[in-house]
Amino acid sequence: MQARIGITLVELLAVVAIVGALVALLLPPMLAAHAAERWTECQHNLRQSGRAPLNDQGTLGYYPSSGLAFGASDQATTSR
Repeated sequence: MQARIGITLVELLAVVAIVGALVALLLPPMLAAHAAERWTECQHNLRQSGRAPLNDQGTLGYYPSSGLAFGASDQATTSR
């Protein structure tokens, strides 16, 4: 009798089950690490947003403006 070359269906299903179990074990920690990375990036951006006006004040001698422009109607009511 000749020996067969290849894998059986049972062996294939066993490999698929093992890979599925490994994915199920590794997926939650990877998602948690991704969430922690997003949180850290958000904290960094908030810190940088807070430091930017302080850096401008140190360099320019005054804090940056809020970006709001006063219109002609505002100047007319304040000049009376």
